[in-house]
This record gives sequence, structure tokens and C-alpha cells, in this order.
Amino acid sequence: MKKRVKAIRKKKPPRAQKGRQRGSVAARESKAAAGGPDAGERTKRKEAIAEVFSVHWRTVVGWARAGCPHAKTGRAPYMFDAGEVAAWLRDQGRSARPGRPAAARSPEAEQYRTRKEKALAERYEMDLAERRGEMIDRTVVAEERVRRILAVKTGLLGLVEACPAECENKSAAEIREVLESRIHAVLRQFAGTEGGP
Repeated sequence: MKKRVKAIRKKKPPRAQKGRQRGSVAARESKAAAGGPDAGERTKRKEAIAEVFSVHWRTVVGWARAGCPHAKTGRAPYMFDAGEVAAWLRDQGRSARPGRPAAARSPEAEQYRTRKEKALAERYEMDLAERRGEMIDRTVVAEERVRRILAVKTGLLGLVEACPAECENKSAAEIREVLESRIHAVLRQFAGTEGGP
């Protein structure tokens, strides 16, 4: 089966019109005489302005339609002056950044924003400290505390069974000494130390 290939036609270049040349001296002089802006000052095309302000060229066209100073006659391209565009953006309260324009913030909004940024910074610092091993998780601390309390409870309840045999036929001072040594041993176990009083 043979494939049909369509012939690609080249577009013909547009014919030059007599008496109408883009950017001609006569055209600029007629604009200046009519009181319009001089196209000689506005030398940047929309693509160049878009590159200067880091936006899409369609945004620049939107600015022109919204009243940004430019020169355009007929089919000629938009021509801009970067200084005029910057001044117009400043006067309009717009920014060249995409999204909502920056609005003036109230002192309360600025205070809330600062609090939020501080809280986020503290949170990131805590996460970093935990990853470095400088902080211990709260559940680990709570489990260790419960384990130590259970050890004290077990040690104190063990006194009831161990002391009567040790304290048999001893004086009150000797019984007190036995009880103190047993209680101190339980407290050292709670504190997690070997030595102590």
C-alpha cells in the first residue's frame, strides 16, 4: 500500500506596500507631529521587555492593554521603554512577579506573619536536632520513666518479704540501718546509678 504524501506549500512573503514602511523616519515624524510618543525612544519589543521583567510576553501585552505606555500602529509590533514600563508598574502597584500583586500589610498581619515564620523555624530546628540525635522522642522518655517507677515499686514491695528475716533478733538501730540500706539501694536503682548514699 502506498502512502500519500501531501505537498508542503511555502507561504509567500507579504508584498511591500508603497508609502508605508515600518519604523520609517516619515512615520516617526508624523507621530511626533501628531503629539504621540516618539517610537525612537521605545526600542524594546514585547519579548525583550518580558525577558527584562522575567514574565511571559503575553503578560506584557496584557500590560499594554491595561494602559502601560507603548507604541503600536497597525500591524507593527508593540514597542516599549523599560524605564517607562517599570515606572508604570510602580504607579499601578503591580509587580513583575506572577500571582497576586503585593498589597500593603497591616501591622497585625505583619506580626502574625513573623510569629508564623518563627514557629516554623523552631519546628525545623527541632526536627534537625532530632535527626542529629540531640533530642529524644517524648515517648521514649515516658517509657523510661515508667520503667524506673516500676523498679522502685518492686523494690519497696520486696522490703516486706526480705526485711523480716534480716531484722529478726536485732535492735531498733540495727533494723533502721537495714531498712535504710535497702531503701537507698532502691533509690539508686531508680536514679540509674551504681553508687550513692
